[in-house]
Amino acid sequence: AGTEIASSGEPVDAIYLVRSGAVTFHRDLGAAQGERLDGYLMDNSSFGESGLWEHDARWEGAYRANTTVELLALPIARIQAEFEGDPVILGALRKAAEAVTRADRGLGGDLHEDQRESA
Repeated sequence: AGTEIASSGEPVDAIYLVRSGAVTFHRDLGAAQGERLDGYLMDNSSFGESGLWEHDARWEGAYRANTTVELLALPIARIQAEFEGDPVILGALRKAAEAVTRADRGLGGDLHEDQRESA
């Protein structure tokens, strides 16, 4: 517990899937204010999706193990390399990642938005 998984300001290099345990998110408020506990991620949660669709994405805060945690790390570079020859799949992954990130940020992010608009 307490182990830092991702550090504020560092490049987002992986998508992490929390298989079990609890991870805390501490938002960076700047040098003058420090950080604030801003959330918990529990079993079957994920973070880091912005690295797949946002160029030069950086962690907006620190993610730390709050308990014993089992994580699955999916390196962004490996995902991109695996699917670079298939722009349809890579595009679908990026769209899904963007929807998850936007939903997590409270901005909405419906995966089926385009389909409804064109119907």
